[in-house]
Amino acid sequence: AYATWNFNGKPGAKGLSGLVFIDGAGAREPADLPTAADAQERLDALNEPSASPFIQLVPPLPWAAGVFNAMGSLAALKDPNSRSLVGDFPLLPADLKPPVSSTNLAQYAYAVDADTGPENLQLVQSHIGDLAPSGDPRGWVNGQLGTAQRAAQVFTEIDGMDGTSWYHPLRLSIDAGAINNGIANPAQKVFGIKTTMGKRVHLPMYSFDTSLGDGRVKKATEALAAQSKVPKKWVRTVVRKKTYAHIDPLSALPAKNDFIKTLVPFLKKQVK
Repeated sequence: AYATWNFNGKPGAKGLSGLVFIDGAGAREPADLPTAADAQERLDALNEPSASPFIQLVPPLPWAAGVFNAMGSLAALKDPNSRSLVGDFPLLPADLKPPVSSTNLAQYAYAVDADTGPENLQLVQSHIGDLAPSGDPRGWVNGQLGTAQRAAQVFTEIDGMDGTSWYHPLRLSIDAGAINNGIANPAQKVFGIKTTMGKRVHLPMYSFDTSLGDGRVKKATEALAAQSKVPKKWVRTVVRKKTYAHIDPLSALPAKNDFIKTLVPFLKKQVK
């Protein structure tokens, strides 16, 4: 949104050297673009006294995902081999619990692995291995792209901050639906956003799609480049929707990380 934002007649892109889109971009399918009426309806719903201003993965507790991720990742790193007590916690959804007694590391890895974690937690998933075939408590066998330890390091606390958006504002996601790659539309006026300079983003662009982006990031990046008349040689798009989950670009081992392998050469060549 920043690159296409109208700052008193100048696009945000004016002060940038390039754009990197990691599993997200600023455009949706035309059919998904809200009308002015849609936009007002969404704002009215958000302003209802009973409505939460935050995204809730575990309704009605917006902080639940943050607590789980902070505690789980910390236990996985600080006390990986002890038996996890999470399996005994009745309020934790069953799809976050391994089917057998497991270690802290295995419990956390099971919940955030792309093959075993629930579909509604795609935002925290990566390919990191499998439950050990035996043991009591059951451990975790690292494999595929990364390790359980690296996945936990993505989210665990450092200097009082962790990698989870505990209270993610719903309004942010609503507004994002009208960015439209910087092309003006009626919903933008309702939301009060100024992403109207999408034809003046003359910058090198790189994008990476995982299973979450599913090719949409590539499509949006190429559209933004085309409308801004960016040379094709300035644009690099990488799609790994069948092999990468959303967190794999961060947690995959460097030797296996296609994100790092393609982004670094792009930056060295295109961004001065």
